Amino acid sequence: MRSTDPRWAALALALAAACTRPMPADPEPLIAEPAPRPTPTSTAPDPGDVDGDGLAAWADLCPDRAEDLDDHDDDDGCPDPDNDDDGRLDADDACPDQAETMNSVDDADGCPEAQAVVLGEPDVVTIAFRPGKTDVEAAARPVLDALAQTLVAHPEVQLVELAGLRTGDERRGGLELARARTVLAYLVARGVVAERLQVRAGDAPASSPRVEVRVRMAVRP
Repeated sequence: MRSTDPRWAALALALAAACTRPMPADPEPLIAEPAPRPTPTSTAPDPGDVDGDGLAAWADLCPDRAEDLDDHDDDDGCPDPDNDDDGRLDADDACPDQAETMNSVDDADGCPEAQAVVLGEPDVVTIAFRPGKTDVEAAARPVLDALAQTLVAHPEVQLVELAGLRTGDERRGGLELARARTVLAYLVARGVVAERLQVRAGDAPASSPRVEVRVRMAVRP
């Protein structure tokens, strides 16, 4: 039998209303934005390259000192402050890849001098000329430059003879002395004291036009 108690009727209505109420929609899940990835850089040193010179530590003979990349032994990984090992640092060396010739002639510039001319009896240095000419040829300049450097470096050589010669086909007219004086002027312009040089003409025609350089007096200290 259905109860007529009004309280039960109210309870039944409340239960019916609760069962027919729509369920709330599920909230959308929150999705976190992904963290930005670091941009790779090509300049970052290799983890195995301690000094950052581009060579891995296993191939680097100087892993704690960076290679100076100057086209001199760049594959060993070691800096080369003095490429030619002449005692002058490359920064102060006018010829960083050519060792200085330590001969008391311009030793501070770091460059080798021309090969020295050895003077002494009976050695003769020959300076060739073209037939009929008295000017110094380009091919003779390195010989004269080396001769001047030798004389400047050896002041004990007090007298050097410059004998000008002509061939039998050349006319007389002072070619011999003119050639000798041309050589004298060239040497004096490069630091040789003129009083140490003596010019003369050859006694007889020669096989080729030239000046012969001979030491006539050398006083050893």
